[in-house]
Amino acid sequence: MDNGWPFFLTHDKSYTKVVPDISEDDLLTASDPSQPNSYTFHEVITLFKIFKAEIVCNAHFTRLSDGTDERVKAGAWTTLHTKWRVRRIDTGEIEVSEVVTIRCIFLFMPFIISTIDGAQSTVFGRLVEKAKKGNPIS
Repeated sequence: MDNGWPFFLTHDKSYTKVVPDISEDDLLTASDPSQPNSYTFHEVITLFKIFKAEIVCNAHFTRLSDGTDERVKAGAWTTLHTKWRVRRIDTGEIEVSEVVTIRCIFLFMPFIISTIDGAQSTVFGRLVEKAKKGNPIS
């Protein structure tokens, strides 16, 4: 299933946040290394504001020296590959970036992009809050 056009689409989505008053180490060590790298999670989604469905996703995280890679395999041939990176920019502040590569059936793409867009401010906010407190991300 490498190509699959026109039924499968691939789309890259990027997010960046500059975080003042925090170190790279605080963000890179904010996750809890005692926890496993693979998870199965259940999510209830609402389709077209009418139907509710439960999806089961498998996620695998790989820690790297400058961030984390994440692979999520969801139902209906949907995959997400996410690259989180942390770096110091010229102003001395820390920049956190996320690039998500989405591959799914073309009909699902608008819904998935909308869901990811809606979650970003919450995810970045929690990441910064936990890193400043020195707590593991949960």
